[in-house]
This record gives sequence, C-alpha cells and structure tokens, in this order.
Amino acid sequence: MFVLDCTNSPWCILNGILRTAPDPSGAMRRPQLCIKQLYAVKDGYTCYDMTTADYRGILFNFWNDYWSENKDIIPAVCYAIDRQAIVDAVLLGQGMPAYGPLQRNIYNNENVEHYDYNPEKAKSILESVGCTMGSNGYYERNGEEIGFVISVMSGEQDRIDIAQAAAQQLREVGIHCTVDIPA
Repeated sequence: MFVLDCTNSPWCILNGILRTAPDPSGAMRRPQLCIKQLYAVKDGYTCYDMTTADYRGILFNFWNDYWSENKDIIPAVCYAIDRQAIVDAVLLGQGMPAYGPLQRNIYNNENVEHYDYNPEKAKSILESVGCTMGSNGYYERNGEEIGFVISVMSGEQDRIDIAQAAAQQLREVGIHCTVDIPA
C-alpha cells in the first residue's frame, strides 16, 4: 500500500494506480502511469495481471419515488454511458465493461441486453416516453427536468472518478446528472 500526500499535487497513488486529480473545470485528466509500470522493472518486485470479478456499478434505488415514476427512462440512462471510455480513462484499460454481475460466471446469459453505448438511442428513448429538450439543454417531462444525483462514498477515488465520468456523459445526452460525495 502506498500513501502519498496529494493535497497540493495533481498526482496521487491510490489502489495501486497513480492518478491525477480532476482539473478545476471538473474534467478528468487522463492518468499517465500505473504502479505496474513503475515497479515492473525494479529488482525484488513482481507484477501480476489477474482476472477478477471486482465490479463497479451505478445502481438505481427503486425505493426512491423518482425511479418508480421514471422507470421508463432507465434504458436511456444505460445507453448514455460509455463504459469502455470509463474503463480506459479511469481504470487505465485494466477492466472490461460489465453488463451484469454474472458476466464471468458459468451461469452468465450472453443474450441479456448489454446496453452498449448509444447516445442517439438514449435520446430516442427519452423522446419516445414524452421527454422534450428544455431551453437549458436538459430533457423535461411534465414540466420537470430529467435528472438525478449519483451518491458516492468519499475515500474511494476510483468510484468517484467513475461517477463523475458517467455524470458528464449523461449531461452530454441531456440528462441532468450530478455527483454527491457525502463526508
């Protein structure tokens, strides 16, 4: 485990990955090095690539009235997120887009909907369920803006970065999404 004071530095080692902090605009800087690259050539260190089933995901809270009332927009949310871009930018390509929790299991069903990135399909779904683009660049329905907040625990930078990237992609499609990081 490496601990670095990254209070005044754009660099931070976290979970074995050297990361950059977000710039003031909120956009993520692309990480430049990973710990494997730093230590693979040093004597006394061995780096392993391992296949795991360590999932990161954004889950819908179906107990929340918003999702009960707007369940028809969930496919649009799923199509609006470019999982591969998130894997590449946040995880330095060390992962794969997930479409379900059994993906690496003998009980996996390849035939389930994968919701591959398709922003035009996301917009089409929103419009087919009665959403219209508002003057502020976000979809609306029945006078209410389509949007939600992703809550992420503080202290888990990879999850925070994933949430921020997904929120940015959702905003680009017209879904007003923000990230909340409770202390």
